[in-house]
Parts: sequence; structure tokens; C-alpha cells
Amino acid sequence: MGNKILTLLQTLIGKDLSNSPSPLGSWLNGTVKAVDRGMLEVIFTVRAEMLNPAQILHGGALTAMMDEVMGISVATLGNEKFYSTINIQVDFLAACKLGEQIIVRSDVIREGKNIINTACVVTKPDGKIVARGGSNLLMK
Repeated sequence: MGNKILTLLQTLIGKDLSNSPSPLGSWLNGTVKAVDRGMLEVIFTVRAEMLNPAQILHGGALTAMMDEVMGISVATLGNEKFYSTINIQVDFLAACKLGEQIIVRSDVIREGKNIINTACVVTKPDGKIVARGGSNLLMK
């Protein structure tokens, strides 16, 4: 039968996610850079409505990007059940300004029977780490 989600995402490499089934994902509108089973990389551009009063990327917007990518990386496993985030941890390590691009990469670390653990790293195109974190997702 195959992994329909992985196959679909592989056709989206280089394309944006403006038609995501997630309304927040559509609003974030990242571009798929790379995808494999248990791994996803998405490029996001920092827009004005993502900034905090200091005119840098809002931590909540960055966390939303990470959560979205971690969730999709779990979907690439091909499980028929939906997995929902039960916790998320983020270390903010560098600021991002308007117009900058960031790469959000998530990898599935452990596939449990009911809980899946992911790790996520956010970098600038030059490799500078912006944030890192992880999440556990529970089968619904």
C-alpha cells in the first residue's frame, strides 16, 4: 500500500505549504526542503506579522514552526493514527530579523507504541543555530 504522506511530501520538495491541512501551517507557509521517513526540513521566511516588539522573530512563532515541522515529520512515518503534541521544549539561541530565512529540521528519535519522540534544530542558511528543542507526540 505504501506511505501516502511521505510520497505526497516528496512531490512537494521546493514547493510551499500554503495548502496544508493545518490552518496554522498554511499561515506559516514554509517551503519543503527535504523529506524522508521520520525527517523533514522546511524553510521559512520571517514576515512582519511574526515579529515581537523588538522587531525580531517572536518565540511563539518560532515554536509554532518547530511544532508544525515535528508533527509533519511524525506523519512521514505512515501511521494511520493522528499524533498530537503533549509537550515541547525549546532553547532560543539566536535572533532572526525580518526577511531572514531559517531552516527547521525535525527527526523522529524514537517510535514508541503510543508516544513518538522528536528532535528539532533551527538554523540560518549559513549553519548558525537559532534554536533547538524537541517534542513528544501522543497517538490520538
